Amino acid sequence: MQSRWTIARRLASYASCLFALLVAVAPVCATAAQPETQSHSRRHAHWHSKAEAVRALRLLKEGGNVVFVRHAKTGMLEKDSTGGDWNDCSWQRNLSPMGREASREMGEAFRLLAIPVDEVLSSPYCRCMDTAKLAFDRATAVPDLAPSPSGAPGSGMRAAGAALATLLARDAPAGSNTVVVGHIFNALGALGQIPEEGESFVVRRGAGGTPEIVARVTMTQWGDLVRDLLVFGLDPADDKPSSGHGNESHAPHHGGDPHAR
Repeated sequence: MQSRWTIARRLASYASCLFALLVAVAPVCATAAQPETQSHSRRHAHWHSKAEAVRALRLLKEGGNVVFVRHAKTGMLEKDSTGGDWNDCSWQRNLSPMGREASREMGEAFRLLAIPVDEVLSSPYCRCMDTAKLAFDRATAVPDLAPSPSGAPGSGMRAAGAALATLLARDAPAGSNTVVVGHIFNALGALGQIPEEGESFVVRRGAGGTPEIVARVTMTQWGDLVRDLLVFGLDPADDKPSSGHGNESHAPHHGGDPHAR
């Protein structure tokens, strides 16, 4: 027959185990009891995308935008020669292997994120047409978007900016987006900003009808959006993610060469 001392020790051991179990379970119960707003906020601690990229996604899913995309990365040591047939890429600076892959990834992100795309317009330069076709499987060449080397110095660049301004003045399709792939000088002339290679400007007309950049997305940020939206299930309607990356401003960086960049 067990002694009273043995029984007491076993009861104490059982009580200790029960206490440890309650301590372990209590935080879980408390978390489950938290209101949905706190759970929503906690999920957003996982945001990796920039706030501006998330805002761009929300606007693109709504539609009614023109998306200007500067062609993807090129071999910057290459130069365009004097010109020739647009379909002959041998005289042009072309996409690098990294640029071609990034173009495919951007197009895949558009599909995975269910971003609607209507027309895809492009400068006839191979680096622009290839960016558009690799991303969206189609492109309509718009020769006026190509800066012409002929004429007075700078006139071709100004004409290229004016060509983009004409496209931006058109009504964007309701519920969808028009994509325009071009060069530095298109964006500089029409919008006063210089995009990085592969960067996208989401453009809408302001109160006075003037086109305005409402959001910007670099080519590497599309993958972050796919991860945040499809892997973590975050909400694109929330354009204030609590990411450690913050909401960075994109100051224009100026530069150029005498060719269509």
